[in-house]
Amino acid sequence: MVIGKAAKASGVNAKVLRSYESIGCYPGAARTGSDYHPRGPREVKTLRFIRQTRDLSLPMGRNKLLTHTNP
Repeated sequence: MVIGKAAKASGVNAKVLRSYESIGCYPGAARTGSDYHPRGPREVKTLRFIRQTRDLSLPMGRNKLLTHTNP
């Protein structure tokens, strides 16, 4: 799924999704040969989790630890 659809499905916007990737909180999707970043249900679930923890005011450093330890 493209970034816009993944963002909409997870409840965050594409700009926020990219910022999560840039700070390492969200691992992002692997690139294909055409430089496309496919995102599936697992990535959307991770994004929803990050959004929910942010709604609870957990610091981003804690989010990074949680998303990298819980698939």
